[in-house]
Amino acid sequence: MADSLRSAIQSEHRDTVLARLHIDWGTQLYKTKPDSAQMLWRKSLDYLKEAIAPNPEEARRLQLLKATALNNLGIVAEKLIDPEDAIKLYKEALDIRQKHDDPEGAMTVLNNMGVYFKKQGHTEAALKYYKESLEIARQLDWQDQEINLLVNLALLYQNTQFTEASADYYRQALQASVDSDDNSALDRIYNGMGGLMELTAKNDSALYYYKRSFDLRKNSPDPRQKANVCLNIAGIFVKMSIPDSAEKYITLCFAYRKPISELGGMAGIYAVASDIESLKKNKGKAIELGQKALELAKKTGSTYELRTASNRLYEAYRDAGMVRESLEMLEIKIAAEDSIQNTENARQLLQEKFKMDYERMRLSDSLEFAKERELQDLRLAKTNTRLQQQRIGLLSAAGILLLVLLLAYVIYGGKRKSERLLLNILPKEVASELKKTGKAAAKHHNNVTVIFTDFKSFTEESARMTPEELVAEVDTCFSAFDRICTLHGVEKIKTIGDAYMAVSGLPVATPDHALRAARAAMDMMQFMQKRNEGQLL
Repeated sequence: MADSLRSAIQSEHRDTVLARLHIDWGTQLYKTKPDSAQMLWRKSLDYLKEAIAPNPEEARRLQLLKATALNNLGIVAEKLIDPEDAIKLYKEALDIRQKHDDPEGAMTVLNNMGVYFKKQGHTEAALKYYKESLEIARQLDWQDQEINLLVNLALLYQNTQFTEASADYYRQALQASVDSDDNSALDRIYNGMGGLMELTAKNDSALYYYKRSFDLRKNSPDPRQKANVCLNIAGIFVKMSIPDSAEKYITLCFAYRKPISELGGMAGIYAVASDIESLKKNKGKAIELGQKALELAKKTGSTYELRTASNRLYEAYRDAGMVRESLEMLEIKIAAEDSIQNTENARQLLQEKFKMDYERMRLSDSLEFAKERELQDLRLAKTNTRLQQQRIGLLSAAGILLLVLLLAYVIYGGKRKSERLLLNILPKEVASELKKTGKAAAKHHNNVTVIFTDFKSFTEESARMTPEELVAEVDTCFSAFDRICTLHGVEKIKTIGDAYMAVSGLPVATPDHALRAARAAMDMMQFMQKRNEGQLL
């Protein structure tokens, strides 16, 4: 390919064609020779300056070629030059795309700007550009790009530990990928959801998603991708105290990393290998691998890897009764944690802001309904009426009649309070329909899965508890079930005494309704098991 492009350039004299050929050649070389690609893209800009457009359409085409070169130069600038130069190039490319009505090109540049700001740690800016790019992708009905951007947003929220928003975007990505045959997109979704489940201490679910990702990566030509997912799986088996399975995947991880010369990430691999040996009671081997992890962490200069490695060695020395060495590692660990703390504090502040922004986004479509409520509040205040009640019926499939009662107390709370009340009682789709039409029509669903829980020996146990203790216990469990249903996209229907009922697949039909319900049920069982074992307060 490079030889044919070189030959074409040598025989060509038209500036426009030469610019196009240089852009294409740079694209071919970028991954292996980014500096050469940069030179070719800059040369393409020189040719475009000399090019003469005979008509408006040709002038537009030249400008879009220039935007392509600028966008590509922005990508390479992140890698080779001062990253701040990249954003200038991106903005110039975006201005051209928008001026010449090129939504596809604008979508690509906006996504690149989101990636840039994420790498620079400017999460709010990354969020802004990702969302703008997503809006265009949906307008163009560009499925692959929509999925990619949904995953980008999910990962961005996940990095700030805003798990509710992250789970929401992963669900949207899965829904959008139902008809997609893009395995790389599914791989990103599964691996990301594995990370989210691990973050929320749902190890069984994390293992499920990581293994789905591994199945898709088995035939990947990129050994780094295969190594990373093997490390994730090994780490989960360590958390589950299953050393033999963990050892299988860490061995694969080492094998995949063998041809890669870079040291980045190796400290984490040796740290997990040390954990495995510790589980197997091989104290000497655990210390040896922990020392290797620490050595690599110091070489890479990664504070996070230094914290992981020093913590692993601290535990290994402690288990071996080596007090002085364990204290030395504890000092290194504390120093690393102090260095990280500022970043963590900033992340927590950002997380709180994101929660507020996300809540506003969810309520943004309710302005008309809220105004109506405000007018009602004024009328109710004048007439001293305190209560208004409505009933909404929702009919589901499979012979199950679900009646959801809406009891809306309007106590001069304004639009935010009434909106929250409505969304808390009804599914979002039903609430939206109610706001728009004033009623919610019954709907028939052909395929849904119902979750029904009941506490064993509830009658006997409740007889030994005070009313306050009983209510508190049931509230704790049902609140946890609510969170689990939200995470898996399952709709809570109602509670009846100690029974809890939820349905997957309505009000919005989902092809994986049974799978969602099964995962939610497993998480409920896991919660109850941990609570019964005293692991949850």
